[in-house]
Amino acid sequence: MLFSDRPPSEAPVVVDLGCGPFTGGLAFASALGAARGFDYIGVDRSAAMRRLGERLALTAEGLNAALQIHRCWSSDVSSVSWGPPPAWRPVFVIVSYLLASQTLDARVLIEDLEELIDKLGRGPVTVLYTNSIKPAANRGFPNFKSALHNAGFQMIADNNGFVKAQRNTGTMYDRPLRYALFHRADRNTLQL
Repeated sequence: MLFSDRPPSEAPVVVDLGCGPFTGGLAFASALGAARGFDYIGVDRSAAMRRLGERLALTAEGLNAALQIHRCWSSDVSSVSWGPPPAWRPVFVIVSYLLASQTLDARVLIEDLEELIDKLGRGPVTVLYTNSIKPAANRGFPNFKSALHNAGFQMIADNNGFVKAQRNTGTMYDRPLRYALFHRADRNTLQL
């Protein structure tokens, strides 16, 4: 959906919150096209998940030499080490199956994310939220949505339904999924 018209003109930065074993990075690479590179910041509290994600990324690169993903792994958003200077590149944030946690404060998460986005640059930012359709899994969504709204994001889509998915056998099926899409345009106005 994001790239149906055209891919981003500059190599994007992908921030994957609760990244698990790099599945969001692989899905993003598939949607973008393997010949297009991007920077990937995988954030997960589990060191085992970050290690597994790096192994899967290395395996994917071994299978497809054109795949160019520069990776950075971190245990939390506030400790991401980012070296390049801020730029105007588009930023895509993936938030999958994260808000079911009763210990996660969505407002603090968005505040930390805002600090990271400021380090990355002033380009447009798109947030993709996915989760189970079960209400308990989405209990933190209202606070998450409110925090994004307060940070200048507009909700583009909010859907609780089915998406086409493919099994390992190649057969297609309808998978229940809650997803929402938020967007904030590039910041090209100075606040004085």
